[in-house]
Amino acid sequence: MIKIKKRGTKLHLILVSMVVILALLQIIFANRLTEAGKNLRKLEEESASLEAENSKLKTEIAVLGSIERLKSQTEKLGFVPQTSIINLTIQKPIAFKF
Repeated sequence: MIKIKKRGTKLHLILVSMVVILALLQIIFANRLTEAGKNLRKLEEESASLEAENSKLKTEIAVLGSIERLKSQTEKLGFVPQTSIINLTIQKPIAFKF
């Protein structure tokens, strides 16, 4: 009878320890999954923020590069329309003449 009791105790101890180990593993994996979810949500929010900023900057580039704005800026700076064309010709250097 005593041997059966010891054997049952060992089996009981093994089963309990396996249950505890499996419960700890489940907690660890659930924690890692939660952390990964938080990181993913943070990255998605950052991505959305960057996309909104990118869209805003594209609009700003379009506004700043418009022909009407460039024309008004050149007039403010004192530029005038070109009235005549001047052609400049470059003579070949003496080193090229034989």
